[in-house]
Amino acid sequence: MRIGLSIGIFFLAFALFAANVIGLLVEPERHALALERVGHKQGLRLLPAAEVIAKLDRLRPDDPEHHLLRATELIAGGIYHYWPDEDAYDADVTLQIYENWAVALLGWAERVLVAGGVLNQYRFARLERLDHADILHKGIGRCSQASLALSSYLVRAGVDARLVGLDGHVVVAARAGGQDYLLDPDYNVVIQAPLQAVQNSPRLAASAYLGAGYSAEVAEELALIFGPEGNFVGGAHSYHPRHALINVLVALLKWGVPLVAMLLVLFAWRHRHRGSV
Repeated sequence: MRIGLSIGIFFLAFALFAANVIGLLVEPERHALALERVGHKQGLRLLPAAEVIAKLDRLRPDDPEHHLLRATELIAGGIYHYWPDEDAYDADVTLQIYENWAVALLGWAERVLVAGGVLNQYRFARLERLDHADILHKGIGRCSQASLALSSYLVRAGVDARLVGLDGHVVVAARAGGQDYLLDPDYNVVIQAPLQAVQNSPRLAASAYLGAGYSAEVAEELALIFGPEGNFVGGAHSYHPRHALINVLVALLKWGVPLVAMLLVLFAWRHRHRGSV
């Protein structure tokens, strides 16, 4: 390997590794829409990420019902309901170089391919974040991002929580204090019943959404989604199999490529030095 080329590869790999380290220390930049909105979701005030995280950290699970109600409300208040459509590109949504350089580059490539008619939708440019702090700092998301944020927080708080993928909606199933709950942080609604009971009696869901101030039309529409057909219960990495695979691959690329590249260059330099002695 030529010296100039090997030096270039080493410093590029080092720059990518440094970007990864910076990403551990820097929060995602807040989306512009999350800066503009004051009131949302049935009158909730859109809260800054630092305030939501501080309040979540102060919650205690001694009173399980209050803990889940308050956590759902805080997550709902911290995430404005927005996500770009499959065929729309939003530079403020895609992961940045310091978050994951591999996803950032793939998102940029997708933009070129969609503009050229090769692809008709975005995947990497719309890839969701998994950590509740990162999601809250970005400040936007639809049901899946809100539920990912809530489940991420609850699991770290020691609560048995899983994602529930419904027919067009995502909520969180949690069990605390011997009671089962369904939590909808996108609508700020808590249903004090297990998933099976709501599947068998959609009126439980309708009553919860009506009680939260939503119209009868919205409540009935959402209640139908809780039907038993096609529901999925699992962790953050498995509720959407394709996204789960993508997240595993990009995580490996993020750290593996720069580390392997630097090690190979160092090995080549060492081998060259020994050969010249």
